[in-house]
Amino acid sequence: MMCLSKRQSPAVISNFEFIPQTGIISFSIDRPQYVIMYIPSEFVTSKMVVTVNGKIPNELDAKNNIFGEEIAMIRFVPNDAGLVMITPLS
Repeated sequence: MMCLSKRQSPAVISNFEFIPQTGIISFSIDRPQYVIMYIPSEFVTSKMVVTVNGKIPNELDAKNNIFGEEIAMIRFVPNDAGLVMITPLS
């Protein structure tokens, strides 16, 4: 189970996809408003890159073991609307 939380963000999130073969998470946002994601740790790695339209957002925060459980939190504020990619680094 994967949970994407907008937390009252006016951004609309669409086209959410997780590609298990590569571990890539992708989705689209319609405006540059903050996004907070809560993801089971099994779907993310300790080293990953978050990009919006190929650029790393200026405001980006990631934490593991949120709520005392195996859940990671990724929070970012994109500069533009567009395609978000969360890509593991090997």
